[in-house]
Amino acid sequence: MRLLVVEDEKGINDMLCLGFRDRGFAVDAAFDGETALDLIFTYEYDSIILDINLPLMNGLEVCKNARAQNINVPIIMLTAKDTINDKITGLDIGADDYLVKPFDFRELFSRVNALTRRRYNVNSDTIQINGLEINTKTRTVTYNGLPIILTKKEFDILHFIAYSDPSVVSLETIIEHCFDEFADPFSNSVRVHLSNLRRKLRLAAGVELIENKKGSGYYILKEQE
Repeated sequence: MRLLVVEDEKGINDMLCLGFRDRGFAVDAAFDGETALDLIFTYEYDSIILDINLPLMNGLEVCKNARAQNINVPIIMLTAKDTINDKITGLDIGADDYLVKPFDFRELFSRVNALTRRRYNVNSDTIQINGLEINTKTRTVTYNGLPIILTKKEFDILHFIAYSDPSVVSLETIIEHCFDEFADPFSNSVRVHLSNLRRKLRLAAGVELIENKKGSGYYILKEQE
């Protein structure tokens, strides 16, 4: 999953980016509202953490402009002000959630996960497809109860393909959601991650579990296929 953190205090921004990266997110960072809006218009995010008090353009204006362009990514607003007016304004212009500083990172992480699950219509931390069980909380994968050891990036890719099921997801979409802005879309490394993931799943299941539909992308095969 790909996340945008918009926070002008470098210490907080760095802490949030590190925390979410450690939990498997691809994270981009912005320190002002104008840069944030440019990134939102350029990339497709799964969630956005957006501070209200930003230089150049405040978070409320960023959210308002994003919604005006029909960008429906979940947005969690952060603020140091615990006032009902701020909350009402943020929610009225399209924010999905609101958190007051100081906050516990675990609460923010849980809220981001909940919004992301809601976006992909996933109701729990566990996804079960064709013998695969993917636990997004513990970041573990089993096939018919037997563990499959994946690297962090392999898990991220499988997680996104599973969230997107039954849709076919293109290589470009995988890059957009599983890698940050510094990833090279022309690099062969993404295909290497995909190849290794498919090989590990194939060895565990004895059959192909992720199929490549030529010219379209990747999807998880169902048992009847």
